[in-house]
Amino acid sequence: MKKFIYLIAVFLFAYQVQAQFDVEDYKEYLSTHQNMSFEQLLIEYPAGYFYDSAPTNFKKSFYADSIIDSLGLT
Repeated sequence: MKKFIYLIAVFLFAYQVQAQFDVEDYKEYLSTHQNMSFEQLLIEYPAGYFYDSAPTNFKKSFYADSIIDSLGLT
């Protein structure tokens, strides 16, 4: 029963999103923004800031020794 209710909720959400999407508006957006630079895109839709690497130490994580041994990591 829970799966059925979940399925109906997902279907209704997808239908609502689809009903709000207008193909002509999207085509107009594409034509007016076709020469947009990367910097302009970030100004319009900020993606946030990301680290070059994760500040973690893999060897201190749970089961790291088992993973290193089983995969032969160096």
